[in-house]
Amino acid sequence: MHSVFVAGSRALSKLNAQVKERLDNILRKESTVLVGDANGADEAVQRYLAERGYGHVVVYCMEVCRNNVGNWPIRSHSADPAVKRDRHYYGIKDRAMAKDASCGFMHKPHELCKVLKTVAATSSPSWPAWRPCAPRRLPGKLAGDRPHSLHIDHLVF
Repeated sequence: MHSVFVAGSRALSKLNAQVKERLDNILRKESTVLVGDANGADEAVQRYLAERGYGHVVVYCMEVCRNNVGNWPIRSHSADPAVKRDRHYYGIKDRAMAKDASCGFMHKPHELCKVLKTVAATSSPSWPAWRPCAPRRLPGKLAGDRPHSLHIDHLVF
């Protein structure tokens, strides 16, 4: 079964029609959705999946999950308690999702760049799955709230 890493901005609290349509495509294919536990897009995606009664979901979190709307299985990760709670800390779960996913779906291109940079900066050199963020600029394709897809070995817009 395909697994899709779904992510987006913490500033996003509602899903637009395009994002819902893309999520519905993922559901129709019965893919496993890998989602984080953050407020914002993660929680909005979780709410959407729970409203649809979708069961193929795994929530990735650090230590204790902040959000698990559908009571789905979790993949909890830990770090040294002295580690600062910054992008590197939460990048641990992002890397795990990236490693476990067949492909990914990011709501906004700048979020895609942030996730890719975190994964690339903190991954081992022997793990060639992600390329650093340098998506090609296609006129009209990277503006606004248009959803984009990320495949492990390349970007697809």
